[in-house]
Amino acid sequence: GLVRYTLEEIAKQVYDNGVEYEQTTGYHRYVVEFCLIPIMLCHINETELSKEFMEKVEKMLEFIMHIIKPDGHVQPISDAEEQGYLTLTILISMITGLTWR
Repeated sequence: GLVRYTLEEIAKQVYDNGVEYEQTTGYHRYVVEFCLIPIMLCHINETELSKEFMEKVEKMLEFIMHIIKPDGHVQPISDAEEQGYLTLTILISMITGLTWR
């Protein structure tokens, strides 16, 4: 299913430092957003995800933390930046119950 596919692809597509192999900020954000979906589903269903997957997603989020500007925007790095499917603030709010301004 979706969770197994995501785990397999993240293992292949994300370096140990948390940077997605395409090395574009837009696609990196999209992949992180896609990773948060199985995290939410497993959280709702009280199912554990592998430690390796969770550590990799944490590193991916840390990378975003370091590239995000104070106004919340991320500088595009590539010739064709993709827009994310959902905003990280919405996804994080859904997971944690926290709201951002």
